[in-house]
Amino acid sequence: MPTVTAATLPARHRDRTRVHAPEPRQLGKASQVHERGIELTVTVAVELPPNSLDARDLVAADGELIITVAGSGPGIDTDEIDAIFHLGASAKAAPAGSGGRGFWRVLARQAVTSLGGDLDVESDGGAIFTVTLPLTELAAMVSERELRVLIVEDDPMTAEAHADFVRRVPGFLVAGTCLSGHDALEKFESLGAAEDPMDIVLLDMYLTDSHGIDVAKRMNAKGYGAGIIAITAVRHLQVIRSAISGGVTQYLIKPFTFAIFREKLENQRDCRLNQGRGGALATQATVDNALSALRSVSSGRLPKGLIEETLTAISGVVRDAGSTVSATEVATALALSRVTVRRHLEHLVKIKQAVKQPRHGTPGRPEYEYRWV
Repeated sequence: MPTVTAATLPARHRDRTRVHAPEPRQLGKASQVHERGIELTVTVAVELPPNSLDARDLVAADGELIITVAGSGPGIDTDEIDAIFHLGASAKAAPAGSGGRGFWRVLARQAVTSLGGDLDVESDGGAIFTVTLPLTELAAMVSERELRVLIVEDDPMTAEAHADFVRRVPGFLVAGTCLSGHDALEKFESLGAAEDPMDIVLLDMYLTDSHGIDVAKRMNAKGYGAGIIAITAVRHLQVIRSAISGGVTQYLIKPFTFAIFREKLENQRDCRLNQGRGGALATQATVDNALSALRSVSSGRLPKGLIEETLTAISGVVRDAGSTVSATEVATALALSRVTVRRHLEHLVKIKQAVKQPRHGTPGRPEYEYRWV
């Protein structure tokens, strides 16, 4: 594939920006020429001003990063400034059959906004675009690396399924898989001693040679700071309490969806980012933010049509009933429709929080009854 470098570009494309960065139009051109089998590589062809900050210093500074790009055209009318960020808006006439112009401004503003920043424009003898980005977010992005995950699971097929889930989440790397507690502790210790410690451990509770709680305690005693996520079908409260006291930071009950699994991994990353802010000494805010990151739950984790508050209420009735209950009985107790209750009950069955069975001996249409697990 042929390559076009910055040296072959006209000078006006190399130094027209105040930060000497490729303008969005050039990035669009790169995509266009790639479709034609050409790779466009843009490099800096000019020296930065003497008072410029090095890129590594920029993310270490306090406050905001401000990037200003000045156009060389006639500028934009004041009345049209708000309109230019609408899809298809452009200061130039679109060629016939082109489908319109003005996409890059919309995409640029969306990208900047997603980073917590702003993109503004003014006209002063030419269009001047200003991007303002919070340096705290940039620093987190630059310092972010792939988090290393150790999978401890005695069933090879389950271990591989967990590894596949990890690979599907950006920013996480499967650094090892161990089928026993002994192997896990050896690998955990050897990597830690080599100053390449694990960041996250996915730990089964019942291993062939040891209990997950004992493994978690011994890992935490090493002081390498790994976040331990218990992945198990065990639901006994005493086991859960012991796991938490033993250093398990999150508890994931089987079976689970990929969305829930991903959420737990990303919570671990958010917790680490919150811990890293504010220097060596923590504030109450950083502690609270780090702990809340581990406990956060996505509002979209329930299937469409189910409501968290309704599910909680229905779960309470079934759990406290002491025996089996039907959808009609739960609906009567909560003054809800039978259809709504049945949908939520079926979800509890699906996640193995409840079991259902036919109720025998009742006249008319067969009815199911539900029991809390």
